[in-house]
Order: sequence, then structure tokens, then C-alpha cells
Amino acid sequence: MEESKSTVTPEETPKDILTPKDIVTSVETVHPSEQPSLFGQNSLEMFMFKELKALGATQFVAGIVQMTFGIPLIYHSTVSIAGMLGAVWWTGVWCSISGVMNMFLHNSSNIILIRVSLPVNCLSTFVTGAGIALYVTSIILALTDESIYLTNTSFAIIGLMLLFAVVSMIISFAVFVIYGKLVLQA
Repeated sequence: MEESKSTVTPEETPKDILTPKDIVTSVETVHPSEQPSLFGQNSLEMFMFKELKALGATQFVAGIVQMTFGIPLIYHSTVSIAGMLGAVWWTGVWCSISGVMNMFLHNSSNIILIRVSLPVNCLSTFVTGAGIALYVTSIILALTDESIYLTNTSFAIIGLMLLFAVVSMIISFAVFVIYGKLVLQA
């Protein structure tokens, strides 16, 4: 038996065989705005998805600021309920943890990571809410009880902690609600 060696020239290439050139030219690029959305057309959900990394960074920085500026409040703990109970530490820690988790969620479509972030953001919301209640209680007691005297610095620190706690709670709650809706749809 004779073996026939045949070579195929480019002119004789069958039309049903794809060459690398055909594969490269057939790939279509899709603009990010034309990609299918995980969240539908709700503008708030799209904003949260696109800006999740920035919101997570904001939340992380708010937690660090609460812990850092809370150090003087601890030294004045005799005049502040929030200082006595260490609200600056546990609100700051949970804000930082959920902020880091939200930054990781930015580029992830992993449903397991999303499911892990839900309880973290939920717990951060509740812890920050309790911290807000303690900050408000400290301010109200300082304004109404004449035996409790807050210096201007302590009053300003409590107000600053209250502001950062409110911002962090809003971010945690929004991420919890929007990603909770995504998990329920999946």
C-alpha cells in the first residue's frame, strides 16, 4: 500500500474549517454599557454596583477615623456613655470590616462572597445603629444633666463620631438591601 501525502494549499482549504484568522475576526467586543445587568434598570442599584469600591473605601476610612478620633473620648469616659462602653472601638471595627468586604465585592460576581457579605453588612448596620444611639444619648445627657459636663473638644468628637457612624450605617444598610435582593433572585 502506498501512502499518499497530500498537502493542502490555502486555495484548497475547505470552507467549514476555521483558521486562527477567522476566530480572531469573529470575536465581538461588547461595550460595558451594553452588557446584561445583574440588577435590572434601577438607577440606585446600578450606582451602588458601579461605586461599591468607593463606598467600601469610604466605610473603611470612616471606621478608622472613628477608632482614631475615639482615643481622646476614652480618656474622657467619665462624661460620655459612648466612651465608657467603648462604642468608638466596636463601631469602628465593624465599619472597617464591612468596608473591606464591600471593596472585595466590587469586582466579584461570586455568589458565596455576596452571601458572606450580607451578614457582615447586617451586623455592621446593627452595631453602628447601637453606636449612634450611644452617641445621641451622650449628647442628650450632656445637654440636659448639669452634673455631666462635656468639654467643647469632647462634644465635637462625639458629634464627629455620630456623623461617621450615620454615613457608615447608611452604606451598610444600602449594600445589605441591594445585595440581599440579588441573593433572593439567584
